[in-house]
Amino acid sequence: YAAAKGLSVPGPVFQEALEAVVRYVGPGQTLAVLPAGASITFLARRKSPVPFYSFLPPELAMFGEGTMAAALAEARPDFVLVTPRCLVEYGVADFGQPAGLAEGIFQWVKDNYALVWRGAPMAYFGQNTFDLYALKK
Repeated sequence: YAAAKGLSVPGPVFQEALEAVVRYVGPGQTLAVLPAGASITFLARRKSPVPFYSFLPPELAMFGEGTMAAALAEARPDFVLVTPRCLVEYGVADFGQPAGLAEGIFQWVKDNYALVWRGAPMAYFGQNTFDLYALKK
């Protein structure tokens, strides 16, 4: 996936995140993308050990945040990519933000993973970035 610069605001940044995943996450390592990003996992040809393709409000309501958090903790993916995702259509703050979506899950990621790569802030998504975290050994 790639977009010409200027064609799509998030396109080049998405491409940068995809390249970072390919660079840091080895072919035999696992990757979870939160709150959503199955396309990144697919395009990078990496496996997700988590049984949920998305951690957005519909999935959190359907399966329960506790169940999804437990599945993530049990799977312990080698890497977690946190993607910028505006959630205004769901009426909640962004993923991991105070009073936002899955704040506890994001805190678990920060407690158990170390930041290894951060994309450039995007005006399209406020100051949010793609953040790639590696499992602390």
